[in-house]
Amino acid sequence: MKDLEAQALSKLAAMRAGKRHLKPGALPVDGTPFLWRVLTRGEKQECEAAAVARFAEMGIPVELRGHQAFEDELTTQVLWLAMRDADKPERPFATDAKEVRDLLTADELDVLWTKYADFEEEVNPDELTIDPELSAEIDRALKKKDARVLISFGSRSLANYLLATDNPLSSSPMPRSEFGEDSSTEPQS
Repeated sequence: MKDLEAQALSKLAAMRAGKRHLKPGALPVDGTPFLWRVLTRGEKQECEAAAVARFAEMGIPVELRGHQAFEDELTTQVLWLAMRDADKPERPFATDAKEVRDLLTADELDVLWTKYADFEEEVNPDELTIDPELSAEIDRALKKKDARVLISFGSRSLANYLLATDNPLSSSPMPRSEFGEDSSTEPQS
């Protein structure tokens, strides 16, 4: 049985070798080219472990893992692995996560994260269903007009669009008069 499992794994490894999803990318400010590469689940787990290790080095308790600073560090770790050298995709674009953290602004990281998340969604599209709890969180962020929370759901562009749209679900297609009534009805005298 173990021999069959080993053969199956080696066939998978041979099939996937060198066939990772790649897409051209560019830095937001100056357009420096690089390649995006979609990360595996194992690589994402390594990014989370690296973010936890960084928090431990800094003396920040693990309990704060849900804190925005942890999410920012996790984003930095993912971007470091996902951004590849345009000439040699097997090499990272940056030397390490510290370089990404130190040389890119928070806004640049947000833009890059959105582009990576969009590419990952393009390669591995989710079903068009939204968990009710997630939907409720998005509704709360919209009511508070909290752009930072909305961006954390994955798309800066969508967050900005939703915030710029004046409550589309409560808009009426009928024009309103100064009396608060449908303009097709005349006020009674």
